[in-house]
Amino acid sequence: MQWVSRGFAVATKIVLARILFPADFGIFALAAGLIGFVSALGNFGLDYALIQRADSAKDQEYEVAMSLRVIISIVLLVATIALAIPWSSIFGNPVIAGATQALAIVYLIGPWSLIPTTRLTVKLAYRRLIVPNVLNQFTNSVVAISLAIMGFGFWSLVVALIASQLVWVVSLSVAYPWRPRFRFDRSVAKSLFAYSRHIIVASVLVFLMTNVDNFTVGLLLGSATLGYYAVAYSICLFSSMVSGSAATALFPTLSKIQEDLPRVRRGYLESFGYAIATVAPVSIGLAVMAPEIVLVLLGPVWRPSIVPLIILSFYGFSKAMVEFTTPLFASIGRPGAIPRLNAMILVGSLGLLPPLTILFGIAGTALAMTIPVPFALVVSFLWAARILQLQFNELAVRLRGPVVAAGIAGILALGFKSVIYSVGGQDVVVLGSATLVGTVAYFVSLKRIEPELYAGLGRHLRLLMPGFHE
Repeated sequence: MQWVSRGFAVATKIVLARILFPADFGIFALAAGLIGFVSALGNFGLDYALIQRADSAKDQEYEVAMSLRVIISIVLLVATIALAIPWSSIFGNPVIAGATQALAIVYLIGPWSLIPTTRLTVKLAYRRLIVPNVLNQFTNSVVAISLAIMGFGFWSLVVALIASQLVWVVSLSVAYPWRPRFRFDRSVAKSLFAYSRHIIVASVLVFLMTNVDNFTVGLLLGSATLGYYAVAYSICLFSSMVSGSAATALFPTLSKIQEDLPRVRRGYLESFGYAIATVAPVSIGLAVMAPEIVLVLLGPVWRPSIVPLIILSFYGFSKAMVEFTTPLFASIGRPGAIPRLNAMILVGSLGLLPPLTILFGIAGTALAMTIPVPFALVVSFLWAARILQLQFNELAVRLRGPVVAAGIAGILALGFKSVIYSVGGQDVVVLGSATLVGTVAYFVSLKRIEPELYAGLGRHLRLLMPGFHE
């Protein structure tokens, strides 16, 4: 599901980058920024609280959570409309206000997804979520590209997001038919908040951690420069495509077996190995092939995105690994570890962002975002090892094989690039051939270094297609 959705998203970004201007992406990023911040404050982590209870959650708890989300959404809508104008004045661009107020409509749409998505996630019924999520991204792609061609600029991104959310909620109701029932029970609400309060803090910190760079660039360098950075950032997250989907499934899965520590340990370690085996080659591949990716897929006008993408590729790897530990903390009832990790990254970035952005532009912004994450990664490994009753090196050593194999592949791809360029090869030829060389080199190296992990990846790939059609 996430592969298809991310594929649509990447293809859409490539097409839009050739139609819209960098400033359009910057305006949308700032408008969506306020929406995301207010939403993070008001989400309350109710979905996490329900999923963590797994099959023991009662209908009453779902109905109370749904009612709370509707009330919260109305408050968020009013607050965002009021804040939009002062928000746009901070960046000296009045058009941000209108885009922000229009995007606030998503607050009224979101609550209706809570019960179907949570119910299906608890049941691990991800096949029933495939169509709604793919339709969501497909609608976003078609609407955004169509309106961009018609000349609507950044409004094409705004309208596409609203339309895709509507399609998503309607298709969810088809995948999981349900009847809304509004109910409030103080004791149930208090019980839900007792767990979700940690997720509230974590959500706010995650939002700030992933958007403070946008705000810094928008404030110091302008919306056009922010567009270059925002596109590079969105591409770097491609490395977490597989690990992100695995982490999403890991939370409800571990929640079901949280009392069986040996089983939790086996499941987590195996999943962790597969996550590294997919994130490492993609991250290093993005760093090595960044010039060709930008110039061939996006076009020469996006050349300023190259250096930030190279740096952010390493940010994407470290961040994906940190985020892969959060399902473990959440599932066994220790959600407080999640906001502490996020706060560690945020504080480090806040101290580095202004000086590095002023000195080095968006390359400095990328550095400021990347430097703190490896430190948080070490801490997250220490905490995860303690929970799993392992030594730190028993967890960290699982990085070695995939990272070494990816490093070998990256070096070979880089050398092959040099050879092709030396004989007059074009960027598009280099992109295709060097990517192929790096991919083959990675799997050959991984098979030699980590044969068991390589075999496990093969088993899962063979299971994927028949499982998809069942």
